[in-house]
This record gives sequence, C-alpha cells and structure tokens, in this order.
Amino acid sequence: MSEYKGKDDCTDLILDKIIAPTESGGNYNAVIGDAHATEDLSVLTLAQIYEKQRQLVFLGRPSSAVGRYQIIRTTLETLAAELKLPDNVLFTPTLQDGLAVQLMVGRGYRAWWRDQISDTTFAHGLACEWASLPDPRNGGKSHYDGVGPNHAGRGLTEVLGLLAQAKGLRK
Repeated sequence: MSEYKGKDDCTDLILDKIIAPTESGGNYNAVIGDAHATEDLSVLTLAQIYEKQRQLVFLGRPSSAVGRYQIIRTTLETLAAELKLPDNVLFTPTLQDGLAVQLMVGRGYRAWWRDQISDTTFAHGLACEWASLPDPRNGGKSHYDGVGPNHAGRGLTEVLGLLAQAKGLRK
C-alpha cells in the first residue's frame, strides 16, 4: 500500500515535514485534542479504531481524528473499503503512512510529481485533506478555518518552500 513512504525522500519530506508536524506533532498515537496521547494505537485493529473514533465523538471531541495524520472515521472507512482492508488489520505506523500516501494521491500527488499541477494547486489539495495546512485559495488560512478548532498550523510560504524542496528530492 505505501508505494512511496520509506522509499522516496520526496514523499517522506511531505509526510514528515509538512503534514505530520501540524496534524499530530508526528505522534502515531495522537487523538483529536491530544497530540501527546500515549495509548498504543498500533495494537488496535481497524474495527477497534472505528469504535475509538465513535467514542471520541460521543465524549464530545470535535471530530473522530486519530493517528499521525489525524484521519477521521468516515475517511478511514472509505479508504479501508477502497483498499479492501479487513477490519482485523492493525493500525500500525506502516498502515497509517500508507493511508496518508493514498490520501495524498487522491489530492493530486501523482500529477504534482509529474509536474502536471503546480505546487500551489497541490498545496490546495493537501489543505482540503488536512485541516492544519494553509490553503492558497483561502488566503493561507486552513481550508476549514472556523470549522471547530481548525486553523493552519504553519504559513503558506513555508509549505510552498517545503514542497519546492521536496520536488528537488524526486527520484
């Protein structure tokens, strides 16, 4: 599933320097509202993660986001169905990385990689997936600014600079 993570410095830079720091502080065990959570999510199956996500919402959290890339339940269920992942698959760091790459692909990663879309267009796609990223089409604010606690966790200039740096690492 993770066709690039760990194999390509460009993808790793996007995951490790652009998305994960503002979504979860890089923590694979993060849950919405607690980037420093320590419960080991890697020992939980997808079915158990779905239940945890339901509980987060039931307990009043603003969303069901979990893991390094703060994937919400509906997105996780959709990805699992598309990838034909059984409910007993563990929510490991490798799975989380692979899911994040799939989300990037869905937001234009391959087209960006091939220079078919600009850094700005790709940054917009990423911002539509991850609420902590600045959206060039929303003045550098989060695409979801004002929806719950969402806001951009870094500036647009920084993200575009990191994308330019990542582009230089393509193999």
